[in-house]
Amino acid sequence: MRLSDNCMKRLSYFTLVEVLIVLAILSIVTVAIGININKALEEQRFRTEVETIVNELRIAQDLMLILQADVTVKFLQGNDGITFTLETESQATRNWMNEILRVKPVFKTIRGISFKDELDLPVTEGAISLHFLSKGTIMSRGILRLSNSSDAVNVPSWAQVRVINLYGYPHPIASSAPSSHDPIFLPNEDKAIETTITSLTRQEIAQFKEQKEEEGSTDEEPSN
Repeated sequence: MRLSDNCMKRLSYFTLVEVLIVLAILSIVTVAIGININKALEEQRFRTEVETIVNELRIAQDLMLILQADVTVKFLQGNDGITFTLETESQATRNWMNEILRVKPVFKTIRGISFKDELDLPVTEGAISLHFLSKGTIMSRGILRLSNSSDAVNVPSWAQVRVINLYGYPHPIASSAPSSHDPIFLPNEDKAIETTITSLTRQEIAQFKEQKEEEGSTDEEPSN
């Protein structure tokens, strides 16, 4: 039994429609997967750059406490992204100088940085400066906000944001996700808590200093 020409045409027509529907669905799925992959990559790059900043701020604090150096960390918006420098006029050992002079990456995923220093410290026009001075008695105090949006304060709903609290005295440095009730300025902490935290930080730094000195001694041993 043979199908009529009209039946064949109808089958061909419906088959073509079904193929087009399948192709449309595949296109939508492909686009959705691509968007999710790009979003995941953006989030990973953002987290990596935030961690880099946290590590550099820790180094600045270590230099201040271990070498009694005055250190300034500067962020500057450039054409290719946000650059940063770690500056000090104090003399440092070879191991520390290698870290200071190491080429710093350019931040391309972090597009917005905001910091309002509560202390009246020197500033560089067009740059954000964080100060670690006088063995920890003078330090920048405020909330450093980082975002993949160009505005790190009034961020859109899709943007990623991390904050780093700088307390104005030696304190463990870490990033955290902001809450909806995050203040613009840091609240004043209880003096006893401040003293305890500072003491713990200095103990941690002392242990780190011993490790650095051991590494320096190993590097300076003459080879046979």
